[in-house]
Amino acid sequence: ELSVPLQAKDNFYSSNAKKEAYVTILHSAQDYVCGAIAAAQSIRMSGSTRDLVILVDDSISEHHRSGLESAGWKIQAFERIRNPKAKPNAYNEWNYSKFRLWQLTKYSKIIFIDADMLILR
Repeated sequence: ELSVPLQAKDNFYSSNAKKEAYVTILHSAQDYVCGAIAAAQSIRMSGSTRDLVILVDDSISEHHRSGLESAGWKIQAFERIRNPKAKPNAYNEWNYSKFRLWQLTKYSKIIFIDADMLILR
């Protein structure tokens, strides 16, 4: 399920692979939508022109996705990955979802940030 797409090898070695992105993840609840919007604004205010990519699962409504897009995030849907050692409803139940970052093969570099971070420079 986590295998890299077949076209990734070709894309990785092409000249298009030099793209960089800030990436964050939203899943399980919409609590961090406002934080992600503020993060996008802080990144742009710092002068960065890197892509802003946000991985969202189906718990994030279309209304909230629209707000995230308006803030500059490129929305990418994903399926969560459960931590097999986590107890149900534990804070770390879905933290294996971060492994999805390795599927963003069109980028040569990604900078993962929490959705509620502010970038100052």
